[in-house]
Amino acid sequence: MTSHGSVPRRHTTPRLPAVILLLVGLLALVGLLGLTACGSSSDQEKPGPDGDASPCDVPIQTAPWDLFVEFCEATDAGHPPTRKQLRAFAELPMMVAWRNSMGQPVPAGDIINWLEFTFTPEDLRPKNTPSRDRVAFRRSYNYSIEHRRAIQTRLAEFRTEGLACRVRDEAAFWLKPEQRPTALEIVFMPSKPELRISKGRLFVDQLMSLVFREEGLLQGPPAASLEGEAAVAHSVRSMMNQGILGYIENLPGTRFRADHPKLGDLAIIPENVFQTGVKTIDLLNRFIPLEGEDPQAVQTRGYDLAMTLKASSSINQGGYCMAACIATNLSRERLRDCVGNPSAFLRSYQEAALQNPSPQPSPHTVPDALPSSMPPLDEAVIKDLLRICDQVFADTE
Repeated sequence: MTSHGSVPRRHTTPRLPAVILLLVGLLALVGLLGLTACGSSSDQEKPGPDGDASPCDVPIQTAPWDLFVEFCEATDAGHPPTRKQLRAFAELPMMVAWRNSMGQPVPAGDIINWLEFTFTPEDLRPKNTPSRDRVAFRRSYNYSIEHRRAIQTRLAEFRTEGLACRVRDEAAFWLKPEQRPTALEIVFMPSKPELRISKGRLFVDQLMSLVFREEGLLQGPPAASLEGEAAVAHSVRSMMNQGILGYIENLPGTRFRADHPKLGDLAIIPENVFQTGVKTIDLLNRFIPLEGEDPQAVQTRGYDLAMTLKASSSINQGGYCMAACIATNLSRERLRDCVGNPSAFLRSYQEAALQNPSPQPSPHTVPDALPSSMPPLDEAVIKDLLRICDQVFADTE
């Protein structure tokens, strides 16, 4: 394995075994939660001649999901779960871990109420107006109930196709040895669509990206809370973080089932993503450079740039397009070497974008070569962005 480059270590707490809790309500994602996004689907390990995938030793636990299925089957037979049984579910070790991952831990009673509201016949439910959380969890629980057979098939595929080991192997590629989880355990549970991270534990929909999200991100304040050059530097930091995450997830390739209660209407059009990427570079070219400007103008323009990038989806989508350009024109290893280093991200992007045709084609004319539509930054802009990032992030080297 080639060197991971210089990645600042931002975590000071001891590493804990990483427990990945897969929110089963999100199993509507095509390609089993985007795991094919960890790399192109063509170069993933294939089953051997006998049709069996290589064995995977990453532990996979399904106790929360298995008990949920038991509740479904009992309810179908006219015997919905009792509150005592629901409490047993809420107090499963991994449910306790999930509840404790919240900023304010979720009481077991809330889980019990949400499940009871789901499994109790409508004519027997309390007549008072249910809370927003109770309605949201019932919606996702119902989706899992209605699609539980398809979900069971997905879980079987997850085991037999070695996808858990693909998560582990991608973590080994993207993270330095000291950043990697000391152990990896994947736990399947029903819940509502969300991403949540707690120390050492990941509650995720797309597995590998959240392993990276926990250990690989360069931390910092929200750019929109800052002004001046600090706002500019932290906008670049956010684009780097979200861009590499998006590349790992294969952001434009994410698809959702049309009948999903929350995500069914979401469609990601790759050409539109890269159109945003082109506009992101244009925004940077219009707001930068700042060197030599009036101090008050610098403060205002830095804040305005941060807010504009945030409002235009440039942090996520623009960052992804820059990352994809690096990986496509240079290599995945070069993108990995940018982790935690905004200046390296900018330099690598500029090197990669300068390899594209000039003038750049419209993304809508090159659907099979979208990264070729990304233009380089103006020379004065890249120079000033590097100056700003080198100064702001000097203490992370």
